[in-house]
Formats: sequence, structure tokens, C-alpha cells
Amino acid sequence: MLSTIQDKVNQNFFFFIRNKKIKIFILISFWIFGCILSFNVGISHDEFHEFNYIQINYEAVKSIFTENNKNFQLLLTDNDRYYGIGFSILAFFFQKILSFILISKVEISDFGLFLITKHVVIFSFFYISSFFVYFIAKKILKDKYLSTTIFFLFLFYPYILGHSFMNPKDSPFTSAWIISTFYFLLLIEKIYLNEKIFFKHIIFFSLSTAFLLSIRISGVLIFLQYLVGFLILLNINKKFFRNLLRIFIFSGVIIIFLFYLFYPVFWKNPFDVFYALKYMSSHYNDVCTYVFGKCIKASQIDATYIPVWLILKLPEISIFGLFTFFFVEKKIFKDDKNLLFIGTVFYSSILILLLFIFLKPRLYNEVRHVHFLLTIFFILGLFFLSFLSKKIFQILSFITIIIFFLDNIKLYPYNYTWYNFSSRLLNVQENFEIDYWGVSSKNLSHEVKKIFNDKKIPELCILGGSYVPEYLYDNTFKCFKSYGHLDSQKRPFLVIQNLKNLYKNPKDCSLLFEEKTSLSFYNKKLVVGKIWFCS
Repeated sequence: MLSTIQDKVNQNFFFFIRNKKIKIFILISFWIFGCILSFNVGISHDEFHEFNYIQINYEAVKSIFTENNKNFQLLLTDNDRYYGIGFSILAFFFQKILSFILISKVEISDFGLFLITKHVVIFSFFYISSFFVYFIAKKILKDKYLSTTIFFLFLFYPYILGHSFMNPKDSPFTSAWIISTFYFLLLIEKIYLNEKIFFKHIIFFSLSTAFLLSIRISGVLIFLQYLVGFLILLNINKKFFRNLLRIFIFSGVIIIFLFYLFYPVFWKNPFDVFYALKYMSSHYNDVCTYVFGKCIKASQIDATYIPVWLILKLPEISIFGLFTFFFVEKKIFKDDKNLLFIGTVFYSSILILLLFIFLKPRLYNEVRHVHFLLTIFFILGLFFLSFLSKKIFQILSFITIIIFFLDNIKLYPYNYTWYNFSSRLLNVQENFEIDYWGVSSKNLSHEVKKIFNDKKIPELCILGGSYVPEYLYDNTFKCFKSYGHLDSQKRPFLVIQNLKNLYKNPKDCSLLFEEKTSLSFYNKKLVVGKIWFCS
């Protein structure tokens, strides 16, 4: 019966609408709704750092044209000097426009408003990349129904969707990776088919790759994907070498130029980029992540760290699909075009995963730094499963989309805290971090207002909570301090607990409120933040 239902859904889902204008209207409506949802998510932990780094770069560039280059020296010594600014520059102009439109309509400080308007840009870029997932799927599967199903699975995957609501670095990086992958596959397909390569395709490929690098310097890893694709293409026919070389040289010039343009830190010493790669792989931020109840520092992760998180965060449909690779390998790779497309993405992803495992770069906050890799494995699992059996793929996709839909409703605005169905057999709260981005500060701040009115205590100081001052920006609240002042602060005061402080309860204080979220088919509430009163 389920198979019959799924057959009908698959045959008619989205395609029962024959009018293209209505289809476009639905897709635009999805985008608008997603933008609204992202705008109402709290400010994530890294957003101030992103803003601050843009300011440092701006002042550094401006100082070049003055006699005093002190600000450029500040950039060269800043701990975060090797972070990219490409996406932040793109988002800046949209943030200014949106902030101007919404400045009198939102209860938040001007600075806080500027930060959350970036969420709309992050989600919009993610939404654009979802269409490129569809384009890639259609190239590989040659089936618009299956490709559309993958499009919606990608769009509603709570973990990826949650990051697209507020993650200012990893979500745009993943989106740029997907777009770059599409244009690379398009180029090698045209070379393989001996078709004309339009100048615009090379330009789009160059721009997307340069943009990827401008977000994170670790974007250089995509050149491993390009290398694997080149080698597979040459293995099919060595006569393609001349075309490959011509494209590589032309696009390489554009990519290198744009790369240095978006990294002012390299302007004085272009060769410093090699040190930057080493520096970022052993980043100074030795933050710990709770894994099965243990606080694992970034400098102490072992070979199991990424595989464990992939098993916890990938949906079962993708995990099952990845295991089916051994049964569908011959079926897939008997066709040179499949070998070219799927082989390029699959083998390069395995190679990158092995590099992460053996080189042990500093990673923290689950798989945020390999968010792009999780996304690629998610999509690959769907591809392999569809090659194994379209019927099984359709049934499991139908069930998965229902679970995704329910989870997204129950989790919002903490969608990024999603765990797959099997992980819910574990005590998620005790074994893992939940709101490691500090998004709960928004709802906790609103609750503070209610508590403050009830307690009626003047000059109440608030300890902890990222970005709480941006939500409590009126004159009622004047004292804000970090969680580290817990022992030295004169009582009474309020304590906001989120991020990693959630595991450090203040002594001799009363618990006033818990901010909670939940997963579907999981009978335990997940606490993402707390408010304490220390009298």
C-alpha cells in the first residue's frame, strides 16, 4: 500500500502543476517563507566575529592609501587574519538595505538588526544552491522526478536547513562548493562529448571557485575534486588533455586574481598563503566538543571523530545508500559518463575525508568545519540508493520527507541541532552539545524581560548569553557581563546559560526557566538554555 501511495506521489508531486507560472510562484513562496524563518532565528555565536573581521580588513585596506599603515599591521597580527571575507562582503550590501527597511519594525538594537539580516542572505544562497543540487542530480540520474525528490530532501534536511538559517561561514561555504561542483561537471562533460564550451561557463566556474576560496581558505580542497575529475577524464581518453590544460590555465588566472583580491592579508606577501594553510589546520581556538559525554578538545580529536558525527547526523536513507555502493558500483561505472560524474565526486570526497582523518586538523562543534563533506555524502547516498532500486528510493524518500517535515516544525528555531532517527535511542542531552551556536539567547532574552518585571530588582546585572544585550537594548538593562564573572559578581543577578556553559550550573542559585526544543518520535525534551536567579 505504501508503495502504491509513493508511486502516486512520485508521479504527481510538484509535476501535477502544468502551469510554469504557478510553479515559479510556489518556489518563490518557499524562498520568502524561508527568509522569514531565518530572520526570526537568534544571532549565532560567530556573527560578531565575522563582522569584526570585516571591519579589520576594511580599515587595513583603507590604511594603504594613507601615510599611516598601522591598521594593516593590525590585520597581519590578528588571530583570525586568514579567514575569508568574500561572502561577508556580498552580504554587507543586502544587510544595509534590509536594515534600513526594517529598522523601526523589529525589537532589537541597530547592531543586532544588522547581524540578523545576514540570515536572509545565508538562506537565499543556500536556496540557490538547492537548484544546483537538482541540476547535478538530473545530469547523473537523467530523471526529473528522482531529481526533484532529491531537491526536496536536500531542502528539508533539518541539519542543513538549520545551518542555512544562521551559520555565516559553513553554510555559504557548502553552497559555493555545490555550485562549483556543478560547473566543473558541466565543463568536463562538454569536453567528454566534444561539445562547444561557452566562455560564460568558464567564467561561472572560475567565479564560483574563487568565491568558495574567499569564504574559507580550506576551499583549496576542491582542487582535489578537480584533479580526480581530470584524471578520470584523461583515463577515458588522453586526447582531452589539451582542452583541459587550456581551461585550467585560463580559469586559474581568474581564480588566483580573485583569491588575492579577497584576502588583503596576502597583499604584502603572496607566498604567505602556504603558511596560512598550516596555520588554519592547527587553529589557535582549542574549543572542546561534547561527544558521548566527554569534552573532546579540538587538538585531541582522533580518527573516529568525523565518522562518528557522520553516523549521528546523516539521515538513515543516506547511510543506507552509501553502503549500497558496493552493490551498485559496477552498474554505475560501466558507463563512462557516470564514472566521470559520480566517480569525480565520490572518490574525491573519500580522499578529502581520509586527509581530515589522518592529518587531524582542529575541528570542533560537531561537523561544522566539514559541513560541505556531510552534504556531499548525503547527496551521494541518495544517488547510490536510486541506482540500487528506484522503488526502494521512492518509499524511503517518502518516509524521510515526512520525518524531516515533522522535525523541522518541532525543532525550529534550533533545526541545526537535529540528530538522525537512530541517534534518538541515545540520551542526546547528556551525551552531546545541543545549542553550540548560542541561538537560544534570543528567546532567553525575551524571558528575561518577563522575569525582570516580576522580580522588580533595579540595576539587575545579567551574566552570560551571547548577544543578550542586542535584545535587551533599552535603558532598563545596563549591566552585562560574561559567564566568567560568576564568582566575583555581587548578588543579586541573573545568569543566562547556553553554549558550553550549559554544563556548568551556578551554585546557590534558583532555576527560573528552561528553553527547550524537541525531536519528533523522541519523548525527551532537549534543553538549549537556562535562566538562573542568584539572590
